[in-house]
Amino acid sequence: MDNYFNISIDGGNSTIKSKMPDGTIMAFDNIVASASKVNYTQDENLSGSGLSKLDITVIRNFDKLDNRNSDDYSEIGNRFLLGKMTAQNGASRRPRTDKMKGNDPQLVDSMLGSIAYSMLYSLNKQKKNIADIKTLGINLGTGLPFHEWMIPEQREKFKEYFLGNHIVKFNHPWFENNRFPTELEIRIGLTKVFVEGESSANYILNNVENEFQNKSPEELLDTSIFFIDMGAFTTEVIGKMFLEVINEEEFGYDDEPLVVEHRTLPNLSDGIKKGIGHVMNDTITALKNKNPKIDKLTRKDIEEALKPKGRRGGKDGYIPGTDINVLEDFRRSAKAYAKEIAESLQDIINTNEIKGKIRKIYLLGGGSMIRVVVDEVKRVLAEDDINPQIVIAISKPNPVALNVVGYYNELEDYLELAEEEGVIVNG
Repeated sequence: MDNYFNISIDGGNSTIKSKMPDGTIMAFDNIVASASKVNYTQDENLSGSGLSKLDITVIRNFDKLDNRNSDDYSEIGNRFLLGKMTAQNGASRRPRTDKMKGNDPQLVDSMLGSIAYSMLYSLNKQKKNIADIKTLGINLGTGLPFHEWMIPEQREKFKEYFLGNHIVKFNHPWFENNRFPTELEIRIGLTKVFVEGESSANYILNNVENEFQNKSPEELLDTSIFFIDMGAFTTEVIGKMFLEVINEEEFGYDDEPLVVEHRTLPNLSDGIKKGIGHVMNDTITALKNKNPKIDKLTRKDIEEALKPKGRRGGKDGYIPGTDINVLEDFRRSAKAYAKEIAESLQDIINTNEIKGKIRKIYLLGGGSMIRVVVDEVKRVLAEDDINPQIVIAISKPNPVALNVVGYYNELEDYLELAEEEGVIVNG
């Protein structure tokens, strides 16, 4: 296949999300493990989904290697288990830590593996013959946290990780048994790196169903809207203001209609190096301090305890399969996190003297789905005379998927504009 597909991917610290051209959105638990002890002679389960069979080898930029003319790559590349497959080697499971994404080659390899599987899954769902696919061309949209995106070197480094030709191998026998390619070359001709949170903000505000679409330019002029994207290890505060669009080619007659557009302003935005993943890590630490004999716990265990499956005897918060309840320790840490977010937003609002101009504060990301966090943000802001009713936790579309949807839309907008202007884009 010589066509280039537009794909977006969000390298979330807890979950990697991808969006395909047919609208398919997939999620991969961002947990890896060593593949060294996996023995497929003992694994007879060749049914089900390939999503739970991701034993992957990634050879990044293989075309630049010294042995690029050889077909034998058996001794090179990064082999690892991803997502649900890590249960096969639980002792070596490694959730992602809070290092900068531009400094994390393993995250990039996990994202490349996710891209390859997502694209094959999407094509197979469309009844395409994927068995003989050897190569896929990709135009990619992805993103970085605000504080990292603001560093040009980090932004460029992250982009360069993806550009080029990569090999992804699927080592589990499920793939061959189900007529999926076991080796795929991914050619990424274009990578656009957007800002986490900002793409979500643009998607929400540009949605025809958004309440601000029905406001007049006069009502919107100089008003502000904030978006707080609560990820695992970072929280993005994206501040937007509706500003007048000045047409420099016109004479500026008084009867010209007012035109406004929302713009992201750096002085209204901030990147907080803390997220809901830190809350979960603090919870794990507190639990282990109480009981040093507790087995290895991960953030995924805390997530599961907070779901309905963690309810037992009328009480929430139990890690499935155990008698460990996380609720008290989680709430304590979550309140401290929410207070830090609210105080950061207060500083921005008070420094810029815009309290009376705020129309909405949207909460996004995984943290926006946790009631104790939402309630505490509202409580602290209310102490500064900010009406809790303008603080809205996004529920639809899925707040965890907003970034990847936003990246996809902005990638398509970029390519459409490039085509209109006659700009040649790789891919």
